[in-house]
Amino acid sequence: MVRIVKKHQLRKNEILDTAQNLFYSRGYDNTSVADVINTIGIAKGTFYHYFKSKTDLLDQIIHRQAQKIDQVIDRILQEPEKNALVELNNIFAAIGEYKAENKEVMLMMARTIYSDENIILLRKLTQMRIKTVAPKLAPVITRGVSEGLFHTEDPQHIAELILTMSLYISDEFARMALEEKLNSETKKEFLQICSTYEDAVERILGAPKGTFTFCDKNVVDTFFNK
Repeated sequence: MVRIVKKHQLRKNEILDTAQNLFYSRGYDNTSVADVINTIGIAKGTFYHYFKSKTDLLDQIIHRQAQKIDQVIDRILQEPEKNALVELNNIFAAIGEYKAENKEVMLMMARTIYSDENIILLRKLTQMRIKTVAPKLAPVITRGVSEGLFHTEDPQHIAELILTMSLYISDEFARMALEEKLNSETKKEFLQICSTYEDAVERILGAPKGTFTFCDKNVVDTFFNK
């Protein structure tokens, strides 16, 4: 039974990996189920054993990516409890470290997901990010209010707003990556955007100035040429 389950998951992951690469390289709209099937060399029935449609396939790719970020956040939340501000900073630091460790994948995503051909994929990714991460941030913000570190009456919507605002940073990074302008000059611009975002988050949370960190300079250096 264990071997059968493992084989099932391996085949499913093979389809997911292949489809993800095709979506990135060709665009979601320009990739058909037949393209995925032919690339792997499987029967049509095999594909539909695992996925109901191309839309279902895309949804599961997005879900799998979201799970990876979830695991990063959960690791921080399972550590010995710290005050909410430290924990919030640790969450974003861990996500930054994950991206740095997977630099090539992140760059590929930035250069392809933000292309005109992948508008649907980008929209689903951003929606999934907010849907899955906000419920994890909200309790931290709620605790920060009780600790007197934050001053807000709506932690859930504040968490969603913080994540929505962070998408602008992702947009700007993708623009620089697409234009092949990840250099020392654009790094200054990017760090300024990060600083502005950090200031905005502190104001929204009612946190002391200079206490929230979103962009670790070492992580930024990983992506921008010095």
